Amino acid sequence: MTIGSVYAQNVDDALRYSQIFYGGTARFISMGSAFTALGGDLSTLSQNPAGIGVFRSSEVTVSPQLFHIKTKANFNGISEDYLYNFNLSQAGVVTNLISRSDQTGLINLNFGYSYNRTNNYNTSVRIEGIQNRSSMADYWADISSGINYRNLGGAAGIAYDAWIIDTITGTGPNYYYGTVFSNYGDNPPSVYG
Repeated sequence: MTIGSVYAQNVDDALRYSQIFYGGTARFISMGSAFTALGGDLSTLSQNPAGIGVFRSSEVTVSPQLFHIKTKANFNGISEDYLYNFNLSQAGVVTNLISRSDQTGLINLNFGYSYNRTNNYNTSVRIEGIQNRSSMADYWADISSGINYRNLGGAAGIAYDAWIIDTITGTGPNYYYGTVFSNYGDNPPSVYG
């Protein structure tokens, strides 16, 4: 019964992993990356290189970032995990090589280099425990009920072939299955741990 609620990824993860969340300076992040089109911020260099043309002087930026990630799981009691991740969101330098007040010709020339962090998937979740009421063997026995052992497929078929599950003696054509942990139905319920 609990297997139905267990999943590795969900629709939120599909959205999260299909997007890029650029790191950057505080101004860049607070404006929701709107400075990409405007320029004048070193964080825009990775998305709009022409944005450094706005600079009239040299600049160096370093933007550290601290993530606080909290995960909570419930398996035989609630457990929580905290993760603090300190990293470098953005670092860059722009140098103003030429800056003239002329009206024609080359008026301004800048050279820049920037590092921007994109997504941060740094997370850790650990759930452990002993379930003394059910196992995967019980799940395979349950989903196999009513199916002839010759027609079992997938993981349940492999479990049958490996003698993890077997038909319960005396169930006739109904094909009920027991697990090795319940002595194949002769000693219910299954005992674990």
